[in-house]
Amino acid sequence: MQEREVTRTVPQRLRAEGLVGLKACCKNERGPDIEGYLPRSRRKLFIEAKGERAGADRWGEGANCWMAMGEALLQVLSVYDQDVVCGIAVPYTKEFQKVLQNILPGFQKLGLHVLLVREGEVWHLGPHATGFFPEKSESLIEILEQ
Repeated sequence: MQEREVTRTVPQRLRAEGLVGLKACCKNERGPDIEGYLPRSRRKLFIEAKGERAGADRWGEGANCWMAMGEALLQVLSVYDQDVVCGIAVPYTKEFQKVLQNILPGFQKLGLHVLLVREGEVWHLGPHATGFFPEKSESLIEILEQ
C-alpha cells in the first residue's frame, strides 16, 4: 500500500468522525500529511503518513520501512509539542510491524499514536499500549482525545 492510499483512508475516517478543520496534504506539499483539531478538546492533531516504497528489490522491504519510519519520525518531531496530538500512519504489513515492534518504547515515551491501515480499515496502537496489540476502535477521535 502506497502513501497516497494511507493519506486517503485515514482522513476519510477522521472526517466521518468529525475532525474539525481537516487538511490532508498531497505528497509534494510541506507540513504534516494530515492535520486538524480534535472536536472536544480542540487540541491540534498532526499525523505523518508513510507507505510502501518502490525499490524493495534493491534494499529489501525491511530497509525501506526503516527509512520511511525515520523520515516520519523526523517530520513528527518538527511539529511535536506536548499540547499537540501526534501520530504516524502506515500500512499494516509484516515489515512495518517488525519496525514498529523495535521502536515502540520510544514512541510510547513521546506519546505518539500509530495508525495502521489495511484493506480500508484503520487500526490504532496507542502510546500506553502494553505491547504491539493494535485495536480497531469504533471511534478514533475518542481514542485520540484521551
